[in-house]
Order: sequence, then C-alpha cells, then structure tokens
Amino acid sequence: MKYPADGKDMVVADTGDYIYPADVRFDRPSRRLYVKAAGVTAAFNSDQTWLFEYDLLQRHSIQWVRVDQSVLPHECPLS
Repeated sequence: MKYPADGKDMVVADTGDYIYPADVRFDRPSRRLYVKAAGVTAAFNSDQTWLFEYDLLQRHSIQWVRVDQSVLPHECPLS
C-alpha cells in the first residue's frame, strides 16, 4: 500500500511464494487492515490460509496467523 501523505510504500502482508491475497477488510474505528491470503505452498504442496493484521496509524504489522479456511466468513464479492 502507498501512504498518500508521504508517498511511502509499505508491505501489509508478506505472503511468500504461491500464497496470494484473497480478501481485504478495513476496521474504521481501530484503523486496522485485515488481509486474508491463501494458496498452495510449493515446499509442502498443501493449502494454506493466513490472516494478517496491519495497523494503518502506526504503519506496522500487528500479527499474522495460519488459520483453517472453514472457520472464516465468506470473501467479499467482486462488483
């Protein structure tokens, strides 16, 4: 993402090889960005889903965790 005020680029979700962003959500009150990334890893040939939490005010990653895809809400539809 790029911050308009100073033009700095920041990596919100460093997903690695073959894991791609699939859904992005924004929580306005906390100014947090949540990114779901999913794919098949080359090294282990297994499906993986990760959630990333990013603080937009402090400009840093809060946490990231591997999750079971079946417990997540549906992705936002494309319009």
